[in-house]
Amino acid sequence: MDVAKMWGYCTNADRYGCVRHGRDGLLPPVMSGKLKSKKTVTFGEVFARDGAGHDHGRNQIGSTMHWGPDAGQNKFYLTHGDRDDSTYSTQMHTYCVDWTQDHITVSVDGHQVMTTGGNFWQKGGFSGGNIWSSGSNMAPFDQPFYLILNVAIGGTNGFFPDNWSYNTPKPWNNNSPAEGADFWNARHNWQPSWQGDNVAMEIDYIEMNQY
Repeated sequence: MDVAKMWGYCTNADRYGCVRHGRDGLLPPVMSGKLKSKKTVTFGEVFARDGAGHDHGRNQIGSTMHWGPDAGQNKFYLTHGDRDDSTYSTQMHTYCVDWTQDHITVSVDGHQVMTTGGNFWQKGGFSGGNIWSSGSNMAPFDQPFYLILNVAIGGTNGFFPDNWSYNTPKPWNNNSPAEGADFWNARHNWQPSWQGDNVAMEIDYIEMNQY
């Protein structure tokens, strides 16, 4: 599987994302879409109105900011929130990021999911000199950001807990050494839910306003 050869370019080479040989492991059994904005924004409001298909099987949304001086010091758990609602998988919803020089707040349909202030170096309790000291109070979140809308599949980081109940049994365990093969071998359970427009990510509009 050579993504660049098939589509002309590849955006993520991490973990053999661009080129993968079947002899080195199972090829990804499904593909999903990703939309990326050409416009960027620095401090402002970003609105996205979208909704998942009726067969999604999940009624919880989460908001997480990933940050730290390197990947090994990701303090995402300090800036995370979630919210439950039985309509998340069946109706359109408006997601909003309110991003100022003092705070970042994420809400859905006007209900706050996560909020945080600045001084991220101090918040993270990192040692050594502040690598963001030349930035603003919101550094490193004081740079131009673009928007990505995508459908992510699988993962063993705990986002899909093994003991949760879905509309079909979860087809892999987070501690499995072969989660990709487990996912494929259980396709008789999940594959029907991928068929038809009813399970697509639907986007009504995107609005990006800079302060």
